Order: sequence, then structure tokens, then C-alpha cells
Amino acid sequence: MEQERTLALALCRVEGIGAVSIRKLLEKAGDVSEIRKLPAESLQKLLGEKKAALLKNWDAPENLERAKRQEELWKKKGISFDFLWEEAFPKRLKEISDPPLVLYRIGKLPEPEKKMTAIVGARACSSYGKEMAEYFARGLAKEGIGIVSGMARGADGIAQRAALSAGGYSVAVLGCGVELGGKGKKDLSSFDIANLRWSKVIICTDADVDGYQIRTLVLTMLYRLTPTLINKGYVYIAESPLYEINTKSKTYFAYTEPEKADILRRIDGEKYTIQRSKGLGENDPEMMWLTTMSPDSRRLIKVLPTDAERTSAVFDLLLGDNLQGRKEHIAEHGAEYLDDLDVS
Repeated sequence: MEQERTLALALCRVEGIGAVSIRKLLEKAGDVSEIRKLPAESLQKLLGEKKAALLKNWDAPENLERAKRQEELWKKKGISFDFLWEEAFPKRLKEISDPPLVLYRIGKLPEPEKKMTAIVGARACSSYGKEMAEYFARGLAKEGIGIVSGMARGADGIAQRAALSAGGYSVAVLGCGVELGGKGKKDLSSFDIANLRWSKVIICTDADVDGYQIRTLVLTMLYRLTPTLINKGYVYIAESPLYEINTKSKTYFAYTEPEKADILRRIDGEKYTIQRSKGLGENDPEMMWLTTMSPDSRRLIKVLPTDAERTSAVFDLLLGDNLQGRKEHIAEHGAEYLDDLDVS
């Protein structure tokens, strides 16, 4: 049984092989251990040539060892998992049109006969919405009915906290399966840095306002979902040049206004042309390599945990649910950015 679970986990970890493909394999073979015995011709007929190729050596000793290490990591963190074909998998969840192959959980699943109801709503809900979410959740909990929700800010979280405060039972269904960061969530991590395939995760965006906003969004996502990448020093920002300065003998790139002024001072007397650098999407491959990709010429900024923390705080302030804080920030600092407004 233990060996079969490790095999199933190794199969689920194969990139490009999803739930639909694995269901086909199980229908054909009967169980996971029998999938190993399927000949290449059967796999190709069942999944197609490309997907069948992805399954080459999926059950090799090194892949089973990685799956085993993942199991041990989850066990240390109190994370259990149940496969769709196992008895422990919730019966009612099996009955939906597209049930997940694996259910990861912390804590106990509700008993099959336990009455449950879902309460979901907006993150930025009104005062009335908050009041109703709490009212219904508390009342249902007192009647012995469990609350299912997504543990998100707003109505979801309010309903679940209300159910628990009333002595009831709640199930939180997360919308992601990666590492969870933040205070009080450090022990819920299921992210394994040992599975990282690259030495750097590089964020590449244009050197303009839109690019900076995209950079903020990506960095905030990494900080919240996979903070270990940042804490271990794997995340970098690629600087994009602002200006391209061409002389008869050389091309210069300036990444800041002071750099542009310094280059112009150094080439004083030479004829030159200067233009605003195109966005990354408009660069030809040679220019992209020279300015952004080449290890010999690119500029990378290593993201430190404090950088990501500040970025996340700014993201929350400007794009989060703190409406009053955003109003106060704009009132205090809005005038500083009037010159940067793109208004015609």
C-alpha cells in the first residue's frame, strides 16, 4: 500500500500529465502498479505520442525517491493526502463532475454524514455583507452544520471565523497548492526548494510605469506563495535600459538618467543618436540577449526578503482592501507624482 501511494505520487508529479490522462491510465490498467506494465504502444494509443514520451522512466528509482522525500516533508508539517480511489477520499467529492485526483489536507475530514454548507462572498464586501456572513455562519454552526469556504479575506474568512467562535466546524478549501507564507502559516508549507531546477528566477519587465506595476504584482505573488525562493536568494530583477545611445564606433545603454548624462559627457565631441529603448517585447533577439539575457552584460538586482516585504506592503496599500489607508496615502503623497501622470 505504501509503495503504491509513492508510485501514485510520482505519477502525479510528471509534468504535462494531468488528471484526465491519469484517469485514462487507471481505467486501462486498473491500478497504479499495473500502469508500470503498460507497453509503449498502449501508452501512445491511449495518450498520444507526445504525452506517452513524458512517462518514460516516470517510475525510475530517483523519481520514486523524490516522491518519497516529498511525502516525508509533508508528514513533518502535518499534511496528509488522499487519492481519489482510496476509501478515505470524501464520498461527496467523488460525485462531482471533475474531482481532483489528490486531496491534500491538514486536520480531520468531516464525517460522511456531517451536514455542511458553503458560504462565499466578496473580499471587499459591504458592512451588511460582513454582518450577514457572520450571522448565517454562527447560526448554522450552532445547529451543528459545518461551514465550507475559501478562507479568503472578506465574507469567506468572516464566515469561517464566526463558525469556529460559535464552537462549530469549518473546512477551508484553498485555491492553491503551493507554499503558504505569512505569520501563523509557516508550518503549513508544502514547498520543497530541492525540486527547483534553476539557480535563478528572474523577473523581466519594461523600464516604465507599466513594467514596474507588473514587477510589483509578480514579486508580491512570489512573496506570498513561495517566500522560500526569496529567503534563499533565488529571485532577481533584470534591469532594462532606458536609453540606447549610438556613436560611429560603439553602442551604449543607459539604465538611469544620471547614466545617460554620464555617457553623453564621456562621448562629448562625437556624433551620436539617442533613443528611448524599446520595450522587451519589441526587442529583436540580438538586442534582448545583449541588454537583458547575456550573463556578461545584463544587470540583475537580487531581491532581499526586506525588499519583497516592502513591495507586498505597498501592494496591499495601493491595490488591497485597505481603502482608508489608500485614501490617506494619496492625500499625503499624491502631489509627488503629478509630473508622472499620463494624461492627454
